[in-house]
Parts: sequence; C-alpha cells; structure tokens
Amino acid sequence: MAKVSLNKVIIIVIASLCLGTIYNYFSQAGVPLFGFSMKKHVTAEMTAKENEVPLSEPKVISLKEALKFHEANVIFIDARANEDFLKGHIKNAINVPFYEFDKYKENLRGISKDEPIVCYCEGAECDLSDMLGEKLASMGYKMVFIFFGGWYAWSDAKFPIAK
Repeated sequence: MAKVSLNKVIIIVIASLCLGTIYNYFSQAGVPLFGFSMKKHVTAEMTAKENEVPLSEPKVISLKEALKFHEANVIFIDARANEDFLKGHIKNAINVPFYEFDKYKENLRGISKDEPIVCYCEGAECDLSDMLGEKLASMGYKMVFIFFGGWYAWSDAKFPIAK
C-alpha cells in the first residue's frame, strides 16, 4: 500500500473546502455559512419607499414587518408542500409549493406582477421561500419579499393562522 504524506492530505482537504465553499456561494440551493441569510434585510419603512420603484431581487423581512404586511392585506405565498400547508398556514396565504411549482402555478393567476408578495416556508433553516422568491422575481414579479422567520415564527407568535 502506498504511503500518503500529511502534506498531500492537507492540500486535498484545503482544496476541497475552497471548491465546496465556492460552489455553495454560487448555487441557488446553497446554505448560509454563518446561520443567517446574506440577503439585504429591509424594514417596512424602507419597503414603503422602495414600493414606488420595482425591486430587482427579493428582500428579507422580519416577523414584525411580515405582520405589518399581513395587516395591509399583502399576498402571502407558502412555498411548503401542500400537505404542510393543509396542516396549518398563515391566514389568507396561498400555496405554491416550490418543488411542485408547475402543478400549483395557477394559484398565482390574478396576482399582478406589480403587487407586493411575501414568500415564506417553515422557518430560518428552510430555503424554499428564497428559491420561490427568486423564481417569482425572474418571472417578472417586481416586489417580492421573503419572510425569514416563516411558519414557525408566525405560529409561535400566535399570529393569525388557518388550517
């Protein structure tokens, strides 16, 4: 059996870490490296100003901001699987599961591409809302927001839900 030097092992490990990090950074399904999203976090006051000009990419909003949007009757889209949606969802939300987008895209009918939309999924560890938000933005929806706390934060706060 051939001996492998420690130097070669270290070089291979470092190269693997570098390539993996680069791939993760550019991948749409990449995971946050530090436990938080790198997307720009905006406040409801900032979005009110930005709503006059279409957003170029989805913006992340907090639980407090999501509640303000909900109270203003902004459309919420649940990116989770239909089975999870049926167990419970944010009141008045519509379901467009990311992984079954083509099957559920009819649920977007009647929503103007100029209206604000809030996407959400399970919670901070789930990236379905990010992926759905990016998809909607690429389809021409101009004001897409991502509720980072998702279903868990909303239901834990005892905000309006439906089943």
